[in-house]
Amino acid sequence: MPKPEEGQEQEEDDSQAAAGWSISKPMQFTLIGAAVVLLALVIWLIIRKRLVIMSKWKGKRLEQHADVDTFTEGYQFLLQALAKKGLILKEGQTLREYASDVDLWFGHGEMSKLTTYYERVIYRDEPMDEHHREVYRLWNRLVNEILA
Repeated sequence: MPKPEEGQEQEEDDSQAAAGWSISKPMQFTLIGAAVVLLALVIWLIIRKRLVIMSKWKGKRLEQHADVDTFTEGYQFLLQALAKKGLILKEGQTLREYASDVDLWFGHGEMSKLTTYYERVIYRDEPMDEHHREVYRLWNRLVNEILA
């Protein structure tokens, strides 16, 4: 009796394995449909929670880096989050005036303090190193209030 070659044995094993894992057409459509629904749910959750996700990421960066670019990104994010909350920076309104409006809305002076630091860093080129902890604390408190 002639021995089958190794290549033929491998092909037979592969075809038997594939036959054992075959899925019917209706089940394939069901699995594809479930995957599409799951993907849509994940995308919806990410979109719905994007401000929270971004705040965590921006907060970590602001905590770890005491540079002007990171502070500017964090401050711009804060302005975007406030706009989504309904507190929009009006045309011609200064940051100081806007900060006063935000402080009236929340009932404290955190935004005015943060804006003062922002103006000092941006317009006076003051280093942020000595005020980094305070800036992070103010930013974090404001973001938490906005997203609450």
